[in-house]
Amino acid sequence: MKTTVVVFPMEEEMNELLPKLKKFKKVSYGMIDGVEFEAKRAKVFAFVSGIGKAKIGLKIGYLASRLDIAEIYNVGVAGSLVENIVPLNVVVATKVGYYDIDITGDGKYQLGQMAHEPMYFEADKENLNLLDKLNTTLTIRKGTIISGDSFATKTKMTKEFLKNFDNPLLVDMESAAVGQCAHDLDIPFTIIRGVSDYVFADDNGSAFEEYLYISARRAASVLLHLIDDPFIG
Repeated sequence: MKTTVVVFPMEEEMNELLPKLKKFKKVSYGMIDGVEFEAKRAKVFAFVSGIGKAKIGLKIGYLASRLDIAEIYNVGVAGSLVENIVPLNVVVATKVGYYDIDITGDGKYQLGQMAHEPMYFEADKENLNLLDKLNTTLTIRKGTIISGDSFATKTKMTKEFLKNFDNPLLVDMESAAVGQCAHDLDIPFTIIRGVSDYVFADDNGSAFEEYLYISARRAASVLLHLIDDPFIG
């Protein structure tokens, strides 16, 4: 039986999902512990990968050897790169890419593009279309998310640097790795991120701490709408 996989980078993010579930059971697939539950659209396995591209890539690859994966959701929080997307908004990625890869020296690749891979990994269009049918009071936006293995601040994410990418809305540490794994496995993927901070604010580290839990809760709500009943807000 095919399984929908939901991966959270941090335990704090997954803990915002569990109280919303009517019933779940703890299960293990080898090195990965998580929970299983039934949704209207799928049998679901949810787990915490750990932070960063290597952790999440390893865990998805391992699960792909143990499960027949129908689709992958990556759910959590991320920092905003644009002024009109603020903490407690939710962004669902249309595509994802890296910002910390540079193999442009030979002239074959763009900044951010991994060798022998596309510049961006395209998210599942069916779920993006379902978002338009959601009846919800949440502010949900769709757009590009970029990823790299650093906590983003205004000294790292300059406006000039971001011109190299296709109008990214958010930055995180895992989405592009999820996209690459899903692309190489030929599995559809969806990225749902609650906004925890504005990267160009002086206090974005403290804002992250302040908004982490409620932003993760809102991202989990959007996940459940998509896998359970997209017509109910």
